[in-house]
Amino acid sequence: MSKQTGIKVQITEYDNNIFTVMEKVTNALSEKGYIELASAMWDEVNQCDSYKAALAKINEYVELQ
Repeated sequence: MSKQTGIKVQITEYDNNIFTVMEKVTNALSEKGYIELASAMWDEVNQCDSYKAALAKINEYVELQ
């Protein structure tokens, strides 16, 4: 099963840390009923060792714009 949800999340230059990005993504996933998927994504992102790696992992779930 693909993790990609087709949800698009807009991030800006003000979303300059992973927690701000994750908050937006988690809210978008939760609004569409993907609560368990959001939890799984948090677990995977927490294992990333850099901001860039975390963004790549998030992009497996949603389309960051």
